[in-house]
Amino acid sequence: NDIVEKPLAINDAMIKNHNITVVKNLDEDVSIYNLSYGLLQALVNIIHNTKDVLRHSDSKDKFIFVSTANKDNAIELTITDTGGGISEDIIGKIFEPYFTTKQKTHGTGLGLHMAHNIIKQNMNGMIVATTKKFKYNDEDYIGASFTIVLDRTEKK
Repeated sequence: NDIVEKPLAINDAMIKNHNITVVKNLDEDVSIYNLSYGLLQALVNIIHNTKDVLRHSDSKDKFIFVSTANKDNAIELTITDTGGGISEDIIGKIFEPYFTTKQKTHGTGLGLHMAHNIIKQNMNGMIVATTKKFKYNDEDYIGASFTIVLDRTEKK
């Protein structure tokens, strides 16, 4: 959970300046034996993209939901926003190198690609992006949701 808090702290000023609310549901008993710096870098990239989507959103309700949970011998970390989701025509491309929906002066298209490589190749985990419909405080939302699953057993 300490690693989850760091990218939020890094982006804290920008999050507050754009009236984005972070809602955390962190399992207190989550621990992992893996590459903490790699996970931090992946989360920084995901949070940065999420913040950018919400920053340009016209929605009055701008939320980032972050949760951690134990799942058998793994941890599941989920980051979901209220930015409208990822369109069907690009969702299959978002982890490709140099793919970006931003103007070239505002993005290289490497952030999510790096996050994907760190999670899958360096940490032997899984990362999946979906568009999710959900309810929060009796309001309906649609947003992008990134789920990361990592083995939490100690390697011998």
